[in-house]
Amino acid sequence: MKELFANPTCKWCAAGGFMRFFGGYSIGFFLPKYFNLIYPDYIKPYSYGNAAVVSLCGFASSILGGIVSDKYEKEGILLTKMYICLGSAVLGSITFALCTLIQSNFWFSLIMLALEYFCAENWIAPVISMILNTVSPENKGAIVGAFLFFSTVGGTIANALAQALFNHFDA
Repeated sequence: MKELFANPTCKWCAAGGFMRFFGGYSIGFFLPKYFNLIYPDYIKPYSYGNAAVVSLCGFASSILGGIVSDKYEKEGILLTKMYICLGSAVLGSITFALCTLIQSNFWFSLIMLALEYFCAENWIAPVISMILNTVSPENKGAIVGAFLFFSTVGGTIANALAQALFNHFDA
């Protein structure tokens, strides 16, 4: 833990992971309720579409993020991983906003959700790679474990907070 908090890269990656999981879990909690409320006639298409989006777009994005970060690191462009993380957050925010704020067409919202996953899920491979590149060899496993722990805590807090907010507003 000492190296995790002493190493600036690890510290910022852990903070970023916490926030990304917070956002990701919030989306996972919120979207089914949102789509059910806004598009009540599309419950089945949403469930099938969401499963396809998360599986296919999430997988493609994760793999692509790792491939691109490795390719450009080998070419000496060391900030590529940071650019991927930053770009994924910005593009994911824009496509998520379009998914939820334009409420006139179910299929448009689902396509924006697909783009959100494709744009936003490519961050974790570069982050783990940055962590592994900046820590001592004997601590790599423990620090990646700690990173995933802090990230999951962010998601857990998001779910608890979202549930409390929904209970409050449903009352």
